[in-house]
Amino acid sequence: MTRQLSILERVEAAAVDQADDLGTCLAWIALRRQAGRYLRSLANWSAFRSSQRYAEPMAAHQSAIEGFVVKSESELARLDGEAREEALRRLGRRLAVVGKGGAGKTLISGTLARLLARRGRRVLAADLDTKSRPHVHARDARRRGRAPSRGAGAA
Repeated sequence: MTRQLSILERVEAAAVDQADDLGTCLAWIALRRQAGRYLRSLANWSAFRSSQRYAEPMAAHQSAIEGFVVKSESELARLDGEAREEALRRLGRRLAVVGKGGAGKTLISGTLARLLARRGRRVLAADLDTKSRPHVHARDARRRGRAPSRGAGAA
């Protein structure tokens, strides 16, 4: 728990030290996202731990993390709206699709990659299945000037 708070404090310090609105927005958004991840993880962990021994420290930790969320949201609210929109546009998402074999991961991730690319998002989709040879999304293969191999359209 101490490590999580130390990480959030470092990200907060970096946000305060930014010179321009865009950099500041990026840093505050990063802080809000990281704090949100910690809160989700804490909620999952708490759901499986019913011991009263941890209840008080967990509540204090949750409260501290929520303080970072509140501060980041208030800082973002006072910053320029255009800078916020540009920061959100620049920040990407990383998505991993995992599951048991035969669950349709390749179909879903390939479809998602194509839909995001059609909407103008930059997409790199890689199928790293250990039971077959790795594939890279066909759109990326075409950019390199060569035709994709058979099956490369799957992500």
